[in-house]
Amino acid sequence: MDKKEKTKEIKKKLVDTGNQGRKIPNIIIRGKNFGKAVSRHIKNGCEFVEIDEYEVRIEVCNDCEMRNGRICTHPQCGCYLEEKAWWSSESCPLNKW
Repeated sequence: MDKKEKTKEIKKKLVDTGNQGRKIPNIIIRGKNFGKAVSRHIKNGCEFVEIDEYEVRIEVCNDCEMRNGRICTHPQCGCYLEEKAWWSSESCPLNKW
């Protein structure tokens, strides 16, 4: 299986269920957090994690109490997990990965 196919399989594991009652940070906070993440990603040379690490990160996110569907509801995050988990410059705001 090539990387693209493996990625699709891993993303399927990030189920749309989760703590649906958790409030997602507002768009301004999410935009600010995303801007900081992009800056770190660029400073890191736009490097990505290996597919195995990505899979572990997604599995951790699936079991997290801060997840609402595909979004992290932590006030310092608000990211789409399937994208954030790829960036080697990024980490979980709860230090789970």
